Amino acid sequence: MNKLFLFLIPLISFVACNKDEMSNFDDSYIKIEYLGDEIQTDTIIFTINDYYALTVKSQSNNSSKPRFYKKIDNLEIVNISETNEIVRISQTYGSGYREISDIIIDLNNGDYENVEILNYIIRIGDKNNGEILKTIYIKIE
Repeated sequence: MNKLFLFLIPLISFVACNKDEMSNFDDSYIKIEYLGDEIQTDTIIFTINDYYALTVKSQSNNSSKPRFYKKIDNLEIVNISETNEIVRISQTYGSGYREISDIIIDLNNGDYENVEILNYIIRIGDKNNGEILKTIYIKIE
């Protein structure tokens, strides 16, 4: 079983990160989905003592990778891009960069017991606008 797992890791990496010169990277965007549906508002409600994953689909026309930040209530903003809270599912690059990632929100963690609002901010670079931001507020009940 372990040998099979070791064999699959490079295969998964090869499939998930590929170069695609033919794709259209003209428009930059950030979309956030929950359970397969795009979130149309800036605030959603989650309950404490549960586990959630938000899917972020982003594309940059200047090849910049998305950066992820988290703010808890009124505390400082923390870069979580390289933490275990972000799981990269696929990456495509060419004349731009496209990525699908999950933001893992574990409200079973005692760290969120007295938290009212989680704020996630995603940033990507854009040739025309310099930078695009998308913010989602999670109200914890």
